[in-house]
Parts: sequence; C-alpha cells; structure tokens
Amino acid sequence: MRAGKLRHLVTIQRRTLSRDAVGQQTESWADLGTTWASVMPTGGTEREYAKQLVSETTHKVVMRYFDGLTSKDRIIHNSRTLNIINIINVDERNIEQQIMCKEMGV
Repeated sequence: MRAGKLRHLVTIQRRTLSRDAVGQQTESWADLGTTWASVMPTGGTEREYAKQLVSETTHKVVMRYFDGLTSKDRIIHNSRTLNIINIINVDERNIEQQIMCKEMGV
C-alpha cells in the first residue's frame, strides 16, 4: 500500500443506542477513529423514493486495516456520510481494506 495515495482524512463512526430520561431509545453515532484513506467515486444513480428524487453515489474507500470495522459502521468524509456496503480485507493480511460505500443525497 502506497501511503501517498491515502490523501483524504476520514472518520469512522459506530451507531450507539442509549435511553433518554423518559426511557425511550435514542440513536447517536460515536467516533471510533480518524485515519487517512483514498476515497474514489465509482458511480451514481437517481431514483424515486417516497415521491422524491434521491441521488445515490457509490464510493470505493481504500485505507489501512481498521480492526473491528463492520458494515454497520459508517465513514464521514468532508461532512458527507458514506454508509458501508461491504469490506474486503485485501489478501486476508490485515494490512489494507477496500470498502464499498453508498452516499445518499437529495
């Protein structure tokens, strides 16, 4: 892995559930860490969702291995939210991960 290609600073977040004063569950996102990555758009589409036109962009994120990362986590890049679709541990060596993500927009 060439470190020079990792030029985007990204934050990895995990969803957490807690209870408020009334006892209802509230969802929030906690930062797991910040790392350098390569973020490359790979395609996009538009579709109608709930009678609104919604754009969907897919991205390939390449970064050093991040232990414990799952598809339930998300990546924040330049205030944009990238939802993880799948994670590939390149050569199963725990050195590099290739992550396919989806960004939803309006």
